[in-house]
Amino acid sequence: MITLLVDRFIKPIMSANSFRKDKLTWNRGKGEIIHLLDIQKSQWNDKNDISFTINLGVCVKSERQIFWNKPFPKTIRRLDCFLYLRVGRLFDNHDHWWTLKPSDDIDRVGKKLQEIIENKCIPFLDNLDSINKAIAFVENEVLNQYPAPSALIRYAILKYLNHLPDEAYKILNTLLADNKCKFGHSKVKEVFDRLNSLPVVTKN
Repeated sequence: MITLLVDRFIKPIMSANSFRKDKLTWNRGKGEIIHLLDIQKSQWNDKNDISFTINLGVCVKSERQIFWNKPFPKTIRRLDCFLYLRVGRLFDNHDHWWTLKPSDDIDRVGKKLQEIIENKCIPFLDNLDSINKAIAFVENEVLNQYPAPSALIRYAILKYLNHLPDEAYKILNTLLADNKCKFGHSKVKEVFDRLNSLPVVTKN
């Protein structure tokens, strides 16, 4: 059922917007930015009851390399993205899952998903097409929600890449001084070393 729904209703609109498909994940590259949309199936699914949701992500190539220090994958996934969220965040901030059963009208569900992807998901990703916009989104939507240390580390890397090294180092040093997040100290030190190995950047 999910394959039929994807092939008939999701794949065409994603292809029309220059996304490349890999199973239930789509990527679209725009220079330094890679956009992600994926279909996440519930772990409790069976052949007669399939639940799923939509996730969105944004990866900045150079940020991903500094944070993970691993070869770049053919298809980016959730952990490659500095920003990864559920589709419900775009309209009512509630988690949304859809369920398909053999008796359900796939056309009805598919058309609703098409509408959400076309009117919510694609415009959201279209708008996040630069490091400046990525930083602005993090500052407006993430930092005010008690972000995890990993989110702050990735935010610091974005700051560095945006020619704001002093602000980046301030964030990283604050994390190192916080004894409540000692588990993140090793990652902060790794990132420090990688940033220090890069060509010196200065403010624009």
